[in-house]
Amino acid sequence: SSDVCSSDLKEGIYQGKILTQIFMIQKKVKKNKNLEQIVDELEEPMEEIKPIYDQVKQHPDKTAEEIYNLINNE
Repeated sequence: SSDVCSSDLKEGIYQGKILTQIFMIQKKVKKNKNLEQIVDELEEPMEEIKPIYDQVKQHPDKTAEEIYNLINNE
């Protein structure tokens, strides 16, 4: 059963990291920053940031949690 706990924990940590990224990207998009600027400032790989950025641009009024669910349902 320890396997279940560690995978849940990893999932939780991963989710926390993504939610934080979504939140930061939302703030930067509101300041009219483009994808390149955001990738540069967050120092994360483009392929990690772009799907989040695209969803944030498409759904400006959604919360970070809603964006997270959209990304994970793809």
